[in-house]
Amino acid sequence: MATLDELKIMLVNADKAGDSFNAAKIAAAIKQEQSRMSDPLSVDALENIQGVGRGDAPPQVPQTQAPSPSRIQQPLQGTAEALGTLATGATTGAAGFVGGAIEGLVAEIVKGELGTQSAADRVAKNALERSEQLTYTPKSESGKEIVGQVGEVLAPLAALPPVMGASASTIASATPARAALPRRAQEVDPRPKTQAPRPETTPQDDRALRAEAAATELPVPIQYTQGQRSGDFEQQRFEKETAKLDDIGAPLRERFDKNNAQLAQNLDAFIDQTGAKATKKSDIGSIVGSALSERAKKDSDRINTLYKQAEKAGELEAPITVTNLARYLEESAPDAEVANVLKAVRGKAINLGIVGEQDGRLFARPATLANIENLRKGINQSTNNDPVNIRQAAILKEILDRGTEGLGGDLYKKARAARRKYSEDYKNVGLVKNILGKKTGTDDRSIALEDVVNKSVFSPSYSAESLKHLRKLLQTSGDSGKEAWKELQGEVLREIKNSALRSVQRDSQGNEVFNPAGLDKIIKKLDSSGKSQILFGDKGASKLRLLNEVAKDVLTAPPNAVNASNTASALASIGDLVMSAASGIPAPFATGVKSLSRSIRNKKLKAKVKQALGEK
Repeated sequence: MATLDELKIMLVNADKAGDSFNAAKIAAAIKQEQSRMSDPLSVDALENIQGVGRGDAPPQVPQTQAPSPSRIQQPLQGTAEALGTLATGATTGAAGFVGGAIEGLVAEIVKGELGTQSAADRVAKNALERSEQLTYTPKSESGKEIVGQVGEVLAPLAALPPVMGASASTIASATPARAALPRRAQEVDPRPKTQAPRPETTPQDDRALRAEAAATELPVPIQYTQGQRSGDFEQQRFEKETAKLDDIGAPLRERFDKNNAQLAQNLDAFIDQTGAKATKKSDIGSIVGSALSERAKKDSDRINTLYKQAEKAGELEAPITVTNLARYLEESAPDAEVANVLKAVRGKAINLGIVGEQDGRLFARPATLANIENLRKGINQSTNNDPVNIRQAAILKEILDRGTEGLGGDLYKKARAARRKYSEDYKNVGLVKNILGKKTGTDDRSIALEDVVNKSVFSPSYSAESLKHLRKLLQTSGDSGKEAWKELQGEVLREIKNSALRSVQRDSQGNEVFNPAGLDKIIKKLDSSGKSQILFGDKGASKLRLLNEVAKDVLTAPPNAVNASNTASALASIGDLVMSAASGIPAPFATGVKSLSRSIRNKKLKAKVKQALGEK
């Protein structure tokens, strides 16, 4: 025996099918059932089913004017309003629909027009009106948007095949949410069906297309999704939200994880291209320091050879009197107590006959270039790492160099030029000097081996010119120097990778999550200092900048594009909830509708996911 609700649905179905004979029988059965339930049925009673009479205005759902929500509150209010629409559509809206349908059917039976198309249209119209009058209408744009999306999910149900002897289109139309939501979707987007075609590309599209094209030239090419390419807010939100769904979102998650891994793989490829092998910072510092020391020794040996050649040729016997040296040693005598080099050079100059002393006063004496060169060596030997001594030694050597300028033969001049170049390479550039030197009064290096790369590249204490000079020395000092420069390049790239992977998060594949902000910070730091081009050349620096831009495209979404509350997952289930909760639909049919609704929705989502991934 069918229930009263089932009889009402059957009455709607018979009318839609044009079966006036069975419709009349079903109406009689409804009367009999209500009479059996001590609810005498008459035309007047039927007109007032669910409390709605033909001439009475339907009860209105109370609606109060809410204050304008803030931007943070809007998504929450929109969700609440959408749920209100669905809830009232499935309860009071459903009751209004069924009541409106029966009301219309009785009227048509009385008029004798039941079974005609015009009668069916009037019955459907009356049912929809009654349902909408008892269904809450969202006020906010976000609420209307969500309701519109649910309407899209339910829209295909009108094409269902007959179930349980009923027309699928009738049953789908009998679902209040199905009847009400498409209209509210129109309120959200009232544009006409035919619209002018959008431009194929926008400036954002052009930029991203160029970036994606360039990204394919990376050592490990990276493919964009539609949202990553266009930068479109809605498309990116769809991709990020849909990726949270279990099966349907799997291809998107896989692409995002692949992008994440590929970014790190590109940095690994850059490291491999340098040919670097060492991985410990101290080892790399030792390799760089050893290469510099080896080159410095070769240059020093060459200088000594040139001086010996000049001496053998007799060019160091030229006479010279260095008056300025005697005057400076006498004037700076009080400083000798704190600058040991002054005291040592005074004694050495007197012993070599370069300076004489009488009544406590110093004066210059005729000497040879050979004596001057010996005194110069004595200055170097007497100078320690004390800053005061270093400064005084530099003044003394400058006095000697000015006094001997232009003297001697070609071999002597060549030796002097080589010595000047040595000072420029190893003494006048703080970075190189400190890599080779030691701290005052200790055997500790001025720059510890494990800090060589950091000080050379990332420390603001040393300029880009210092790094450029270090590169020149290493790259022109044979195989050991070239190898040292490669190791330095490799360690810098490892530091870049560490900055980009400085995260405790891991993706679904177990890989560390790439941090575009960390990468951007270190790349910009190298660029702004001018050290990126020095390290990797114009082409290499350009590749790093490209990788930085690609990381922003594939890993960074616009603000609010990602909803941490899993709206996508919740919205994907709303259609199912409405179907199962809708009043007036038999449970077996609701289950079938829910399954088919999910299938239709999933098919559409899968197609959209494929499109987002650039797959056919």
